[in-house]
Amino acid sequence: MTNKQAFEILSQEREFANLTGWNFVRSIMSNFDIIRKEYEMAQQYLKPSKEFQEVLKLKHNILYKYAEKNDKGEPIIIKDENGNSNYNILPDLTEAATNDLKQLEKDNESVINEGIENYKKYEEILLEEFKGTFVKIDSKHVPENITYAQLVLIKDWINM
Repeated sequence: MTNKQAFEILSQEREFANLTGWNFVRSIMSNFDIIRKEYEMAQQYLKPSKEFQEVLKLKHNILYKYAEKNDKGEPIIIKDENGNSNYNILPDLTEAATNDLKQLEKDNESVINEGIENYKKYEEILLEEFKGTFVKIDSKHVPENITYAQLVLIKDWINM
């Protein structure tokens, strides 16, 4: 099981809230705690540094400066083909905005590269084999009302 697969199981934790039985619930909780610990360590790579956050703020300021404004002086936001929101930059200001953004990137190259490297490390971690050791659950402790979908998620945790 990869870290990505384990983290996906963690995202389904609430699916087990209706199941009962002391031994089963205790084991499930322990296993989710094991995944959560690895998940939280991996998430550290996605947290932008203060320096990176400052670069993002400066980028936002540049885009805001060159954005087309409505009657109230607020920037006009448009959605691209992927549904992402962006400032609408007028064609005659595109070159100036691009130049300012390139200068920002040049001035902060090491900070940006560090952010990219952290994201790459996170992507690598997702593909690694999960290192945690799960508590095995005796099949006699598995609740009778467990669903097929729930069982599929935790089948590797059960001694069958």
